[in-house]
Amino acid sequence: MTNDIMINEFGMVQREGRWWTTSLAVADKFKKQHRDVLRTVRELECSAEFRLRNFAQSSYSNSQGRSQPAFEVTRDGFTILAMGITEKEAMKWKRMEGFRTRGDPEGD
Repeated sequence: MTNDIMINEFGMVQREGRWWTTSLAVADKFKKQHRDVLRTVRELECSAEFRLRNFAQSSYSNSQGRSQPAFEVTRDGFTILAMGITEKEAMKWKRMEGFRTRGDPEGD
């Protein structure tokens, strides 16, 4: 299922009462190519159940108006994904702009 995504100032979306971020926001915050973040998501070693609950396939329109793949990522998915990118930067982003400061009901 493909959903067009609306991104707020922190690269987060709210759907069904849960906060999600996007693979685009992760790429931006970690200064990575989006295609590399997509590959990392696809190659994560996790169960099919975890993947379905925490990574929703989506799309966005690029500057030429073409639909491109993306993922919406839950807090738990973000944690696992970010550890694959860089733990130090992940924790910095999570503290500064992440889920806890946005009123996420799943936050600590």
